[in-house]
Amino acid sequence: MSRVESTLELLRERFPKCFVRYQQPRQPLKIGVHKDLAVVLAGVVSKSEIGRALTVYTNDVAYREALKPGAVRIDLNGEPAGVVTPGQIPPPRSKPKAKHASHSPAPPAPAPKRLSLTDLKAAAVARRKEKEPQE
Repeated sequence: MSRVESTLELLRERFPKCFVRYQQPRQPLKIGVHKDLAVVLAGVVSKSEIGRALTVYTNDVAYREALKPGAVRIDLNGEPAGVVTPGQIPPPRSKPKAKHASHSPAPPAPAPKRLSLTDLKAAAVARRKEKEPQE
């Protein structure tokens, strides 16, 4: 189990009304919940580990879908602690960029032209002429 996973597991155990498992619907967290966690978990988990765990938790699709204007934010005890405002909605995710993409990708090759029966017959005649001995 990675450090992030173990930190998330600790958060779920200590704050079950705030941090839920994947099957349960998620609610937006209180603004500044990382500060509350740093105080409560001082000496148990570092601030950077809390930050990484919160990043994973809040970047999850289920969490992002819960971020709608007017949705109730919750504190560590699951109690209301504000609402989501329109300015707090993150922009939709874009596809991740390739690490070494210093240039834009080449456009896709055009689809080959479908040959008609006349085109195929003409190509066959041309091939036969190429194979005939030269005089």
